[in-house]
Amino acid sequence: MAKFQYSRVYVDPVDLKELDQKMKRLFKLSKQELSNEVGGWGLTTQRLAKERVPRDTGDLMKSIKAQRKGDQAVVEAGMNYAPYVEFGTGRSVDLSELDELEIPQSYAAQFKGKGNKGVNLPARPYLYNSARQALHEMLSNMNRKIKNIVK
Repeated sequence: MAKFQYSRVYVDPVDLKELDQKMKRLFKLSKQELSNEVGGWGLTTQRLAKERVPRDTGDLMKSIKAQRKGDQAVVEAGMNYAPYVEFGTGRSVDLSELDELEIPQSYAAQFKGKGNKGVNLPARPYLYNSARQALHEMLSNMNRKIKNIVK
């Protein structure tokens, strides 16, 4: 029959106090800084998308807007043809950016059309790839801030 022996672990009260302070700062970060980071994500996505969008008349570029709504941000391209530029049409529809962001492919598939007109415009991504890049930047910023708190 096996015997179990228990060990005692002593935690210095000074260490507990320091941990408690770090946890309080982390909770403060999660409320205030996360909201700021999400807003920054929207503005960064807007800037990158405006830099990348193909320009013909400039209307599509002008229609790209970021809005912060509480602790959320939304970036939209307001022209009705925006998804056709982003994803392409017909057999040229590109779903790779959606896969990267784990968005259902059915979203872009609606822009393929029925194939009656034979219009196959290549995808010219500008919005989703910008959102993905800005998301990586936001996550890096948050990781850096969390590491500084828990040092």
